[in-house]
Amino acid sequence: MGIVKAAMAEEESKRQTAVEILMKVGFLDHCEHHEEIIFTVGGDEEVTGAYKYGNANWTAYQGSFKDRKDMTDHIKQESENSDYANDGCEICRSMFEKD
Repeated sequence: MGIVKAAMAEEESKRQTAVEILMKVGFLDHCEHHEEIIFTVGGDEEVTGAYKYGNANWTAYQGSFKDRKDMTDHIKQESENSDYANDGCEICRSMFEKD
């Protein structure tokens, strides 16, 4: 694997781990019918909770990040990701609106 490809894979792994943490604390959720659809359900309190959760469970996550700051930076980045801006599944919403 090339250096760039390895760096991209490492970054994606960090992103996925940050999303996992944000889901565990209730900042993000996924659609019951479309698991690939992730949306925001929480606010600032849950982001703060994600930082605390990640730090309290550092041993479980230290293999994914170079240090705690790297972890909190990725949590912050994903909490601000506009891909999760919707407050629900757009696929389900459009299906229910048709009815």
